[in-house]
Parts: sequence; C-alpha cells; structure tokens
Amino acid sequence: EMNRVIDENSRHNDNVKAGFHAIIAAEGGWEKDGTTYAGITKGTLNDLINTGYANGIKSRYGKNVDPVALTKEDILEAYENYFDDALKGAARGYNQRKEEGEPARKGSDMLSDIGDAEITAAVMDTLFRNGPDYGAKYIQNAINATLPNDSKIDVKGGVGSETFLNLKDVAMDHKRHSVFLDTLYKQRETFRGNQPGDSIRNDYYRFK
Repeated sequence: EMNRVIDENSRHNDNVKAGFHAIIAAEGGWEKDGTTYAGITKGTLNDLINTGYANGIKSRYGKNVDPVALTKEDILEAYENYFDDALKGAARGYNQRKEEGEPARKGSDMLSDIGDAEITAAVMDTLFRNGPDYGAKYIQNAINATLPNDSKIDVKGGVGSETFLNLKDVAMDHKRHSVFLDTLYKQRETFRGNQPGDSIRNDYYRFK
C-alpha cells in the first residue's frame, strides 16, 4: 500500500522515490511506535507545522498532531515538508535564477535534480537521520573531499545554491562518487546522536 503511495506520486523521479523507500525501511518500515510513525516523530511534525512547512497537515488535523493519526499519504507529505525545509536554500537559489514563467520550486522538488540514484539516496538519508544542520555539514565535507584545495566550499550548514550545484557536479562525475560516499559515511559515524544500528545504516549508503 505504501509502496503504491510513493510510486504513484508524480512530483518525484525514480531516484527520489527509491530514496523515500530506503529511509522508511531504515526507520523500521510502516510501524507505529508510540507517537512515531514511519520515522516521523511528534516533535518533527510539530516543528514543521510551527515553521509553516506542513500547512496542509495543519489544515486537516490542527496544530498539535500525533503522527500515528496520519494516513500513509500524510506521512509522505510530511517527508516532503521535511525536505522543503532542509533544502529551502537550494530552492531559493533556483527560484531567483529561474526564467520568467517557470514554476517556483520547493525544497523537496530539488531532490530530482541531483541526478544520480546513489548520491540522491545518501543525501536524503543524511539530511533526514542527521538533521538539516549536521547533515548539510557532512555533505559539504564530503563534497570538499572531492575538490582541490583552492575550490573547496564553506562548511557552514544549510544546503544552499553553492552546496547544491557542487553536489550535482559530484553526481555527474562517477570518478568522484566513491570518495564522496566514503567521506559521507565517515562523517556520519561521528554524529553524537548515533543509535545502535546506525553504523549498518550509514555503511549501506556507501553502496559497496
């Protein structure tokens, strides 16, 4: 049922759909655990509502929402809202550069632009599991591992235009993939919020 909800969503390409499947599997699948549903916690959902990223869910359920009350379609929407926030800087840069008449994009729309299935999945899981701030810094450090010293980007958190455009360059250059993914794995292993099983999860996204 949930596979259908993801696979029939026309907003995202196959790389992003696979990324959603992988995150949900890593979060324990479509299980309800207390106030957590498929990896969406009550705190995460209410943060998205309070910052204006989950207005659709808010309009249907109110301000104080328990994720276990949501449908599978709502959960996918919550994931999209999460990436709208995590990639808001990249979306802002795109919208400033886009041609007149082109539709504006949200953060989650940017995922389909990354261009490689493995890089897309690794980036999605990093931002979700490690958070938009730590996750972005890990991604920036992994990008820098593929660049010469005079071309490195700032490591400051937040996925803005510079980070996103460099990420797309990595995705297009298969010679840089293993360096990026290995460095991202090592960065994620330093996360202070790691739980038992996270090393296996992090290693999966090296795609060895």
